[in-house]
Amino acid sequence: MGRPTGTSAATHLLIRDTHGALGSRLHKAKDGTWVAYAQWPSAEHRENARLRPSVNAPAFARMRTCIEQTFDESVFEVTDDLLEHTVTRE
Repeated sequence: MGRPTGTSAATHLLIRDTHGALGSRLHKAKDGTWVAYAQWPSAEHRENARLRPSVNAPAFARMRTCIEQTFDESVFEVTDDLLEHTVTRE
């Protein structure tokens, strides 16, 4: 299974620039499963984004075609963020 085309660009366009998300991540598991999630400044930001229509319907539709299976939404609270936000390569 290849990388879902358009997912990263569509997610960036649809949720970060338009709806105020902090960003998103796309991971690929060893079994080939892709997992994507977004981080929001608040539950209110997430809900407001969910209620607004897409500003780019073609990009949203393309992103949706990449989704083979969905799960119930999980909401987490960040308690410790130890992720390096800048990659340093020597």
